Amino acid sequence: MSSTIVSCDQCKQDFSISMESRRLDFTIDLHYFSCPHCGHEYPSYYTDTAVRGEQRKVKDSWQRFRSIKDIAKREKIHADILVRQKRISSMIDELKEKMCAGSG
Repeated sequence: MSSTIVSCDQCKQDFSISMESRRLDFTIDLHYFSCPHCGHEYPSYYTDTAVRGEQRKVKDSWQRFRSIKDIAKREKIHADILVRQKRISSMIDELKEKMCAGSG
């Protein structure tokens, strides 16, 4: 996997993105990357137990998808994955709004 090189807004140094996460409270994790030169953090997204549960279901569905040869079953699993991914995206957007409103 190739790494993405970015330039820090604060110190202007280039660096390769390395995603990290930390628990903010009992259920919410912040996923971010930070500049190794100055430490400036770039929040990417938040997850809670519901989001992580849906992400696990998508991961499990992809594993099932790869192991099934029947085209109709694969199409059904793929459709389910797409629905779940849309749901996850909405959940993450709502959580980001909630977290940003709480910090401002």
